[in-house]
Amino acid sequence: MLRHPLLAILLFLTACGQSRPETVVVIVLDTVRADHTSVCGYPRPTTPALVALRDERGAKVACHAYSDAPWTLPSHGSLFTGLPTPDHGLHFPPAGTRARDRLWALDKDVPTLAEQMRARGYQTVFVSGNPIIRPSTGLQRGFDRVALARRFGDLSGSAMLVRLRDELTREDRDQPLFLFVNIADAHQPWSGTPKGLGWVPPRKGLAFHSRKPGDIRQKYMKGHLEPKKMKQIAEHNIDVYDYGVSKDDATVLGVLGVIEQERGFPDRLVVTSDHGEYLGDHGFVGHGGTVFDSVTRVPLLALGRGAGGLPDGPFAIRSVHDWVLTGHWPSPAQPVAAVAYASPSWRRFFHSPWGRITQVAMWSGTDKVRWTSDGKVVRFDLAKDPKEKQPLPADDDPLVPALRDLAAKTGKEPPPGHGTGLELQKLGYVE
Repeated sequence: MLRHPLLAILLFLTACGQSRPETVVVIVLDTVRADHTSVCGYPRPTTPALVALRDERGAKVACHAYSDAPWTLPSHGSLFTGLPTPDHGLHFPPAGTRARDRLWALDKDVPTLAEQMRARGYQTVFVSGNPIIRPSTGLQRGFDRVALARRFGDLSGSAMLVRLRDELTREDRDQPLFLFVNIADAHQPWSGTPKGLGWVPPRKGLAFHSRKPGDIRQKYMKGHLEPKKMKQIAEHNIDVYDYGVSKDDATVLGVLGVIEQERGFPDRLVVTSDHGEYLGDHGFVGHGGTVFDSVTRVPLLALGRGAGGLPDGPFAIRSVHDWVLTGHWPSPAQPVAAVAYASPSWRRFFHSPWGRITQVAMWSGTDKVRWTSDGKVVRFDLAKDPKEKQPLPADDDPLVPALRDLAAKTGKEPPPGHGTGLELQKLGYVE
């Protein structure tokens, strides 16, 4: 018996459908960390739609997928190109100090996933609730139609579905479709939680104003608050964040419903995230700047041809690029690594050197090694220390040579961007 009513309807309509051009869909749940999704074992019911897709539709789920970077632009750069962060160029160089001057766009010589799908005859559509995926980043290259939120919250819930339907009704149903959707309700600013949910208490909305003197985020990350206040803020963060994840999940079902009505259920579907979020862990709020699992480990769900080859262990979400093009996951999986360049917007807040250095991490099984540009290399046994509080010596770790090779690439600066940093500064996303 199908437990989710809308999914039951989608399955019935799919069974009644006729042969049609292929529809390939990639959905990014912006800022969703794996350990806060019920499909990956979180006790709160944050992702019932993903659970239903797994249990009722047979979707494959990975809970140890890793983002290539801990914030939106470089992570999407890897997803859209299949390349590690240093190779596609969309990031803050290690010498960066001012975002408006030192944020680079995607390398023009690197083909994007949308460009390659369009060359194969697919119509390409981009709908994003995250407004920072701007044209100047290079991430919109190859898309025939683009719908981009002007600010966070503009394309959320029903507004997202209305805009998506409008875009799809303009497409030719006799041609194959590649659709990318970014759902951003789990991204700050977080809305308040309503009464009566049962699994989360009513909370006020929460937004951090990083450029405002004395903002609570600055005080939190600098450790300038009493322990009781720190605990209260962390609990508030978790509650409104979890509600945001649940809204993302509900929108996934709505998106699938719109696609079903316009084109039939997707032939191939990926739902994943671009990065996670600090919710008080490690003393941080937000994301970017580091490579802890809180901001790099994300969920990934795959459905359709080749989904059964989803790797069991850690793998990079940039593998999605190859799966969309070939229907196969890389075998063996691509190296699992993440790079965090020092973000100008984080430099002001860290009460440690981490806001001012570049970091690289690599994973194999439960083994993780981390390099920082101050010359330190450490390892973590994630089986015994999942919260990464006990760094261990890494001298003999077999991952270290590859880690250092990747770290050597981080000092190379790509060509300058085209106003990307200034645009993000106007949005309040960077300093």
